[in-house]
Amino acid sequence: MKNMLSQIQFHYQFQGDSKKPLILFLHGFLGNGNDWNEVIKILSRHYYCLTIDLPGHGKTTLKKNHDFSFEKTALALIEFLNQLEINKCHLIGYSMGGRIALFLALYYPQYFDKVVLESASPGLCTEREQKERIAQDEKIAQTLETGNYEAFLSKWYSQSLFSGLADNENFNQLLQRREESDPKALAQSLRLLGTGKQPSLWQEISRSKIPILLIIGGEDIKFQSIANDIKKLNQFMQIQVIEKCSHNVHSQKPKEFANRIFKFFNSKN
Repeated sequence: MKNMLSQIQFHYQFQGDSKKPLILFLHGFLGNGNDWNEVIKILSRHYYCLTIDLPGHGKTTLKKNHDFSFEKTALALIEFLNQLEINKCHLIGYSMGGRIALFLALYYPQYFDKVVLESASPGLCTEREQKERIAQDEKIAQTLETGNYEAFLSKWYSQSLFSGLADNENFNQLLQRREESDPKALAQSLRLLGTGKQPSLWQEISRSKIPILLIIGGEDIKFQSIANDIKKLNQFMQIQVIEKCSHNVHSQKPKEFANRIFKFFNSKN
């Protein structure tokens, strides 16, 4: 497979002391690297923090018509770490970024010390589920391409999955960051990196030996169930539920999220 970095130019940012242990952060769908700023304000006292805009998001650019599939995106991230001469780091991923982080942990484990997956899934189990999700995501992608983006965001965050997020004091800043992305690029991202396109990782979970922490919001019943199913397959996994949060835990409770991360990364397990 050809060098992926010839096709993708990642936008990234370092924060903190370069002499401290490194954390790589991967954001969720619609987001960008700045989504982690509140968490990084806390963690950068102890860690060197690297944020990146994933393909189709923020200021990351791609060559025209580039196919940034799930596997190619993961490989591009590994090539990116190699380019920066990063041999080992911690990894945190949220939602879409969490799905990519799990893929990285399973297929490129030598690069990561500990991994945190926030509200993330190993994918769908059957081909039928995948096809149904692809069809569902295609409708969303078409809305992104042809509809009013502001109206789309309003409807998106009114989903029960994000209950309580709009009441957060940082919600307006979150919406402003969403405006930094191109809706058409986001649509392509959904088509290529959506859950339906993700290779199912359920069969691979049991072989992972990396310490992995699953963080879920107390009101996110769907992903609590997914986390419990993951835990059954691999006893190296840990689960922590942060109460009074829905899907986007790090936005709703950045301080508590950061504290959980710090304790996990500094534990002996």
